[in-house]
Amino acid sequence: MGAKGQPRTPGSGIKKGYKYAHTLERERSKHAIERVIFEHAVRMTLAQIDESMGVEYLVIRRPDGSFVRATDQAQIDAAIAAGGELFTLYRKAPNPAAHTAVMARGFGKPPEAEPLSPTGATIDYRIAIKKPW
Repeated sequence: MGAKGQPRTPGSGIKKGYKYAHTLERERSKHAIERVIFEHAVRMTLAQIDESMGVEYLVIRRPDGSFVRATDQAQIDAAIAAGGELFTLYRKAPNPAAHTAVMARGFGKPPEAEPLSPTGATIDYRIAIKKPW
């Protein structure tokens, strides 16, 4: 119904499937972000796998006593040639949340476990309500 109870003119209004300019802009932005993510998806997944297993890295102690993290073989060779005194391998602890995320991405999210009673039987939370009338 139109204004004051009058029927609307047939064919008036926004056509089905029409998108406003701000909706189109939001869709373009979303697609641009998706392209960037897809370009880096393999590297991000590998980094997440490293995080889930724990990360190992090498720290080089310079002759002046400062420490620097080794990133490639050339840097390690240069540090040895310059007289680097100490090489220490650190291991970052595995991250269970990263492991869960990697597994969910690779194999799908596991089904939610049903709650168990202390005896091991599943708990039925349904309540039967009897109406008094």
